[in-house]
Amino acid sequence: MRTIAVLAAALVAATPLAAQEAAKSDPDKAVAGGGTLPAGWSWRTDRDAATANVKFAPTGKGYHVTVGPALILWRDADQVDGRFHTLATFTQTKPATHAEGYGFIVGGKDLKGEGQRYLYFLVRQDGKFLIK
Repeated sequence: MRTIAVLAAALVAATPLAAQEAAKSDPDKAVAGGGTLPAGWSWRTDRDAATANVKFAPTGKGYHVTVGPALILWRDADQVDGRFHTLATFTQTKPATHAEGYGFIVGGKDLKGEGQRYLYFLVRQDGKFLIK
């Protein structure tokens, strides 16, 4: 049994007026101390956004992630063939300014390539969820 601690974040674009009012809390803004990954981890941002705007660091028994752009995170070491069991716990420490989702990838293929495909489960702070 392996625990997969993977985050996927989905962002919804705001209207131009809302974006002006929320400029200080824009999720695509720079994140202080971002741009590095713990050993063995990989990432891919939506629309090739800057990874300097993502902070991902080990803390205690888990990880602390501060995101700017939407992204996926994974470890190749967590790959398994056949049946598996996975668990994940997420704690949102600050309310999001956009309808963002957090969750985990259940299976994927070619995550770094042009033909990336994956199955994921997301939950938003308003209780809505998505399996895709």
